[in-house]
Amino acid sequence: MSATARHRFEDDPRRGFASPTAFLTAVVAAGHARDRDAVPDVRLQALASRTSVAAGLSFMLPAAFTPASIRATAGSDEQGAYADTYGGFLRQGTEQAPYVLGRVEEDPTAGRTMAIPMAEPTIEIPARSSGDRSQSVTGGLTFTRTPETVDPGASRGAFGLIHLEAATLLGITFATDELLGRNPAAFIAILAAGYRAELGSALLREKLQGGGGNEYMGVLTSPARVTVDAEDEQSAETIYGTNIAKMRRRCWGFRRAIWLANLNTYEELLQAHIATASGPKWLYIQSSIEGLPDMLAGRPVFFTEHLPTLGAEGDLVLSDWSQYLEATYLPLTSDESIHVRFCQHERAFRFYTRNAGAPWWRAPIAPDVGTDTLSPIVTLAERA
Repeated sequence: MSATARHRFEDDPRRGFASPTAFLTAVVAAGHARDRDAVPDVRLQALASRTSVAAGLSFMLPAAFTPASIRATAGSDEQGAYADTYGGFLRQGTEQAPYVLGRVEEDPTAGRTMAIPMAEPTIEIPARSSGDRSQSVTGGLTFTRTPETVDPGASRGAFGLIHLEAATLLGITFATDELLGRNPAAFIAILAAGYRAELGSALLREKLQGGGGNEYMGVLTSPARVTVDAEDEQSAETIYGTNIAKMRRRCWGFRRAIWLANLNTYEELLQAHIATASGPKWLYIQSSIEGLPDMLAGRPVFFTEHLPTLGAEGDLVLSDWSQYLEATYLPLTSDESIHVRFCQHERAFRFYTRNAGAPWWRAPIAPDVGTDTLSPIVTLAERA
């Protein structure tokens, strides 16, 4: 049986150095070293790191030489063992469950949008221009029935380009080396899971209310959306069955669409109905099967905290999300660095993605027959 030799200074918070001056003197002497094995002082080898082949070595400051006032820097924006809320609870010494409880709602649009991989940061997608569908639904291409020898005439299709440019979505967290030294694997796993959950919530918020530019274009800000007016003298904070029926009538692609509603619309939706000679026709049907959503006018309905409150435009949205483009140039990526706050004895963790998203429709369309425009995005107007 063999045993691995261990230097006594590895368990010393000073790492074997008598003073900060002795530590800095050793760092200066190792300035020529390009890799850890070339560091002349064995005490420094375990403290050495490098982020790239071209970069020089950096050395972590021993914990004993880092004052608490620096470890918990002004603003205290880092995770550390000095505060229970921001990391102290993650320290070792008590049994802990291998997960963290959280309050993040699922994204009901996930898997319903049109996913587009990007090989470059920008992409242009051809799209047919078919706003007026009285003659053609493909932007100008037509069929004509003609007798033999009669020239049917030529047709041609009109196209436009949908432009998407990936922008960076970034999250950064600092953590003290003391916290990482106590439970590094658990902390990093918890941090990664937290950022994955936060990414889903951030993207849902942008898909609903994003303003475009460096963020997604949301359905509530899209020029393609159709807004159904409130009923005459309809009071604020109400949703009528006729509102729902008119929204359904204006929705293009209804068989794929889903309803999204603010949480505080539930009572109004539950009471929504259409009056008939035989009595009220209820539009909201509660699911009797676990895991399946409730239904509103024949399509699934989901509740979210990211929509405007009851009575405001957008508290109820009907949308076919297959007409929404989500392009990904760089999926969620993470890295870490000891250099950003080296003197504060902290490590930086960075999580980032580059993507773009928007409805590809630029305006509602006019149907072949009828005057009401159609769109895959339908909202209910504000009720005053």
